Amino acid sequence: MATGFEPTLRYLQQKTGDKALGQKIFDEALALFNQRVEEGKLAVKPGAEKLLSFLQEKGIKSYITSSSDMEKINFNLSHNDLRQYFAGIVTGEDVKNNKPAPDIYLHALDIAKVNKNEAVIFEDAPNGVESGLNAGIDVLLVPDQVMPSEEITKKVTVVKTLADANSII
Repeated sequence: MATGFEPTLRYLQQKTGDKALGQKIFDEALALFNQRVEEGKLAVKPGAEKLLSFLQEKGIKSYITSSSDMEKINFNLSHNDLRQYFAGIVTGEDVKNNKPAPDIYLHALDIAKVNKNEAVIFEDAPNGVESGLNAGIDVLLVPDQVMPSEEITKKVTVVKTLADANSII
């Protein structure tokens, strides 16, 4: 849902009507996710490394902007070889308002010292797309599990995979 862990936990607790059950579902889902990452069963999105390498060769800085916390991001990065491609990481912990507010992307622009018109956001989640649009930055959508509404997809460029993004950039 790209909103960070706390809103996801609250959502589960609200949907189940039981705080303890919501917490249990959340904990079990997170443990399963972590196990799959450790076992190498969650692959990097197709075309990710090729795109990141291309951007790096062209001298274009890439940043991770995630609703997750730094611990989770570092855990995920420790199980692939992509860390080398990123100039920095901005997390939901670094800003007052997480996605879909624009704060995380505006903060990343400040850190990178670039203007909105010099940036492109690669997103896979509806809240991230909304966040990027709220920040006034061009968004390239690579759909994942939840497809944004037709209204949102009309405002962004949609590609099937990150491999398809090279031709757009």
